[in-house]
Amino acid sequence: MSREYVYKFREISNQLGIAVPEHLAIDQKQIRRFMTEVENKLNTYDPTPVLVLTGDATPGDVRKDKTFYSDDGTIKEVGTLEPLDTSDATAVDSDILDGKTAYVNGLKVAGTLVPSGGGLLSDWPNIDDCPLGSIRMLVNDTGNRHLGFVCSTDAGTYHVDWGDTASDDFASEEVAHHAYTKGSGTACSLGYTTFVVTITPSVGNNLLTIKMVELDENIGEYSVLLGIVLNSATLTSIAEMLPGFNAIIYYQQLLFVKILIGTSLVDTSDMLGQVYSLILLSLPSLPALLSAESMFSSMYGSLDNIDLSSLANITNVSSIFNMCPFAYIDVSALVSVTDASSMFTNCYYLLDVDVSSLINITNANAMFNSCMALEFVCVDNLVNVANASAMFCGCESLRLVDISDLVGVTNASSMFYECSSLEGINISNLVNITDASYMFYGCSSLEVINASSLINATDISLILSNCTALVSANLSGLVAITTATQVFYENPLLSSVNLTGSAFTAPQLNEIFTCLPTLAGTITITGTTGAATCDKTIATNKGWTVIDT
Repeated sequence: MSREYVYKFREISNQLGIAVPEHLAIDQKQIRRFMTEVENKLNTYDPTPVLVLTGDATPGDVRKDKTFYSDDGTIKEVGTLEPLDTSDATAVDSDILDGKTAYVNGLKVAGTLVPSGGGLLSDWPNIDDCPLGSIRMLVNDTGNRHLGFVCSTDAGTYHVDWGDTASDDFASEEVAHHAYTKGSGTACSLGYTTFVVTITPSVGNNLLTIKMVELDENIGEYSVLLGIVLNSATLTSIAEMLPGFNAIIYYQQLLFVKILIGTSLVDTSDMLGQVYSLILLSLPSLPALLSAESMFSSMYGSLDNIDLSSLANITNVSSIFNMCPFAYIDVSALVSVTDASSMFTNCYYLLDVDVSSLINITNANAMFNSCMALEFVCVDNLVNVANASAMFCGCESLRLVDISDLVGVTNASSMFYECSSLEGINISNLVNITDASYMFYGCSSLEVINASSLINATDISLILSNCTALVSANLSGLVAITTATQVFYENPLLSSVNLTGSAFTAPQLNEIFTCLPTLAGTITITGTTGAATCDKTIATNKGWTVIDT
């Protein structure tokens, strides 16, 4: 039988489940016997695949009156599940909060409603009708101090209508405060009453700043701030508008902040203090704002994210999200940023962030410091970063990160300090670093490191100290070294070190020898500055082989 027929014969036989001898001979009887068996198989062959009808559903998982097979595939069962009837629902997208979804008449509806200033509760007064040039606040009559704030104007006074028939005039930068009679405001289903406070400048005058202030505890009861609307084109600063004093009490009910006009705002630093309950933040275009330093710092609340599209001109975002509870944040709009120092510091819940669009950053000092849950970060395109000190310090969940685009970095001190999950890192493109001290200190999962690209580094003190899993380190070619204290301190598994051609002096080599663990390792010091005069016995007495030729 030809090879072609053998292959075909085997293929058909295998498909039909007929045993085929390992060697087929040219035997007419054998061929006839096989053909007879093939014919019999073909008469009963069903090409339809056999389905294994098994599953773990119960009648309560399957819509009523629909059938399914039980987990052994033998018993047909009838479902009993009756889906929730939403056919009588009447809500439309504009009735549902933006960012929320609901099912109406069986269909999923995404909300588009942006609540009004007082519309978060149906019985709150609406303060969105804030007059142009003014500020409005919604407050209630709970607490144990006066409501207090201070405004500045360009000249003259500012007028406050307290919302309870009382009103007062105050000089610029004079503290305004007022005590309410409990129960005298607009009734609210939550058990308190509310008041609408309106702040307006005197005729021919303009509001410039506003800031809430803490009043003496003995001055009387105060009102908790529920929301604030700013509608003044002349406001230049709302820095520390809601400072952090007693924040957990004073702002525990603050739900909304709306800035309707921001054309003159130049300072918003720490504007939200330690707000714990915010669910609505509305920002307009902020063309004059260049610094958003600490803008949302310590802002705890129900906001899952923040729309940053109005911050396209911002150059300074230092500490902007310090201690914010986000897991994810879209920062792609911040294309003008140059200073991103401490941008995400202490964002303990941040899991994933992409900053590759922030191509103008030069200062990334402590940018992700203590982002303990951070697992993925994209820093592509950040070629202009010069200061990366402590950039990923304390990112204990970070295993891998591509930093190949950080070619402009000169300061990498503590860059990966105590990144205890970091398994590997390629720094071959980082040739401009001058300060590499503490760069990988405490990277307890790092096993191998090639740092031979650090040809311009002058300070590498403690660069690899407390890397308790480190086995091999290449620090060859480091010709610019001047300071190299405790380079390998507390590395119990280190067994291979290459210092070839580096500028380590004899005292520096002796200290390196002293820090080496006691085990059978190899250290190459060929061509180092101090190779001829260092005390190699410090290393050899610990079991190390010293190669110096």
